[in-house]
Amino acid sequence: MTDANDIAGYWTGWYAYGTAADDQRIPFSAFLESVAQLEFTGTTLEPNTFAAPMLRELSADVMGEMAGESVIFEKLYHPGPEVHQAHIQYLGRLSDEASRIFGEWHVGTGEDFLSGHFEMVRLSRRNSKADAIFSVESPAFQLPDELTSPSTPPDTDGEDTQS
Repeated sequence: MTDANDIAGYWTGWYAYGTAADDQRIPFSAFLESVAQLEFTGTTLEPNTFAAPMLRELSADVMGEMAGESVIFEKLYHPGPEVHQAHIQYLGRLSDEASRIFGEWHVGTGEDFLSGHFEMVRLSRRNSKADAIFSVESPAFQLPDELTSPSTPPDTDGEDTQS
């Protein structure tokens, strides 16, 4: 069993709606820190894919716990125009090396039920939140090769590359 300090640090990953291998992956970055034995909190940052177009990125708070190799956490987006306030539940599995978490997420009930899968990979084991400010659109934010897929949209900056 890993201890709570094993999950602290910077992570990068993706989540997708649905469970098909070719589902579009939404990238995110996360900073997690231990707050008590086997409990953690953190923040996430991802490109805006569903809220008001004026928002470039969406941030959220996460809090959760570990039980053996299981990692259970809840994500709540910070308020903003057209940003939903539903609690998103994540159920994942921590790899033996404590360097990867993968699993499923769900939100809502009945006709409003949505679910999918996710994966995140540790970038570093830093414990200081002061160094955790970075953007999913910055050059420093790069998904590891094992997390990229042909269905991930290419990074564009709005420039026309045609002659």
